[in-house]
Amino acid sequence: MALPLLICTGICAAQTPLIRFVDEGGKTVDEVEARIHSGNFYLPIDVLRRAFDSELKQQYTSLTQKLVLNLKGKQINLRVGNSLATTNEDDGTFILSHPPRIIEGKRMLPLDFFTKLLPQLYNVEVFYNSPLQTIRITEKSANLPNFPPSSSSREHEEFLFVLDPGHGGADSGCQGNTGALEKDVVLDLAKRIRRFCLQNDIRVQMTREADVERRPIERVQIANQNQGQFFLSLHCNASFSSNAEGIRIYINNPMGELRTETATRSANQSSGRHAIKVLAQDDFLLQSREFAAMLQEQFAATIPSSVSLIEMPLVTLSDVYMPAILIEIGYLSNAADEARLIDAENLASMSMAISLAVQRYITAFNPERGAVKGK
Repeated sequence: MALPLLICTGICAAQTPLIRFVDEGGKTVDEVEARIHSGNFYLPIDVLRRAFDSELKQQYTSLTQKLVLNLKGKQINLRVGNSLATTNEDDGTFILSHPPRIIEGKRMLPLDFFTKLLPQLYNVEVFYNSPLQTIRITEKSANLPNFPPSSSSREHEEFLFVLDPGHGGADSGCQGNTGALEKDVVLDLAKRIRRFCLQNDIRVQMTREADVERRPIERVQIANQNQGQFFLSLHCNASFSSNAEGIRIYINNPMGELRTETATRSANQSSGRHAIKVLAQDDFLLQSREFAAMLQEQFAATIPSSVSLIEMPLVTLSDVYMPAILIEIGYLSNAADEARLIDAENLASMSMAISLAVQRYITAFNPERGAVKGK
């Protein structure tokens, strides 16, 4: 229910980029001032000590400009001004896009040392979020779920819908007054959505299909490694106020301020698409907004509840490399919302609304797909 935020540090008054290293949950591990050389980001070597290996050792010979890093049991040989990198093991030879440099008297490493070389040499994944200027280094999951995407009788290999029921296992999420658990409600809804989608020949991949816990990085890996075309994360909400109610659709806007737009079901409501003003642009923001608008319309036509669109930076979606939104489908702390969230008929209506929005989205962004069934 609680949405972790990534706050963009942006550029300081002196136009010095600030790069944040964050842990799996988005907590800041270190923040450093980068330098720009020939249009490329460079980071100080010492950040490796704080963000990757506390026992880092480095040796620099000014005469030959040779730089040796002893990093987590490996010796990495570099040379200032040279893009070649080698190790003392049989890991091969690596070519960096940009060479290490000495900038303002400091030994600096190019950004791709972190984003490309580290993942090749160590059992880690590195996620660089350019709009938020964050780097996340995580251990690769040893037991990453390896179940294939659900398939249908037709072959629509061009589109895979990734469904992410939040929480699971020991992480139950929020709880309603009658004992309803967020993890159970969203899993039930996800299975219903998948059923509708498969009936209309839309491939679906779920990040969990049972009451099991998934770390945030595992959810991201499932989505990215299966090359999904849209990511939908399902959650419930809760509040100290029992009056808080309604559905909230969150769009990951790394650069923008918080902005909301609310639609409530009404006999006089316009059937036209809600225009959403562009606040900032990243690779998938337009598609995410389009789907959110479609979903808002479907909800408003079928669900007796207010539906809000909200844009803000979201950790949950920040490393998913595809259009993505997060829905909080109602407040378990509100009696009326909770009653709807445990009502099978209402969940069926909600799952149908979501699957219809998915169909509309596929048709809009994949014209060759054409019309789908059930419209």
